[in-house]
Amino acid sequence: MLINMKKFLPALGFLILAGLFLGWWFQPANVLKRRIGSLFHTAEVPVTMSDLARSSRGPNVADYLAERVQVGAPDQVDNRIRDSYHRDDIAGIYSAVARSCSQISLEKPEFESIEIAGTTAKIRLRIDIIVELPSRRPIDGIQIMDMTWEKSENDWRLSSISWTETSR
Repeated sequence: MLINMKKFLPALGFLILAGLFLGWWFQPANVLKRRIGSLFHTAEVPVTMSDLARSSRGPNVADYLAERVQVGAPDQVDNRIRDSYHRDDIAGIYSAVARSCSQISLEKPEFESIEIAGTTAKIRLRIDIIVELPSRRPIDGIQIMDMTWEKSENDWRLSSISWTETSR
């Protein structure tokens, strides 16, 4: 009996480790971190990106958004920013920016807090952003972002975002 148990110990150990890994992988905070990282990757516009790929940025970004997104821009940002936008409006605006800019870079997100209550998550993070526009000086700096994500149909969607710039 003891000899048979020794044969199953490695398999049992593997199953325990796999179970622990899956438990960690599917924790809501870790799912949100991956979802936000994927959003940032999708929103990036490298210098070498083709015009066709740049045009697809908006619809791809829209896949991460709730139907309506609340926007809280810092005081120094142009007054033309409304309090909220429909997902399709954001997609169109983002595609236009992606087509006209030299690059959009979103690097080194550092999560400061993730608070999850039911189907709502409030997230605060720091991220280094560079947006190079042809006719203006680059917009760059470390941004503090406050985001709210809502879970619907097994997927998290961004429902509000606000940000402030900090010094490097």
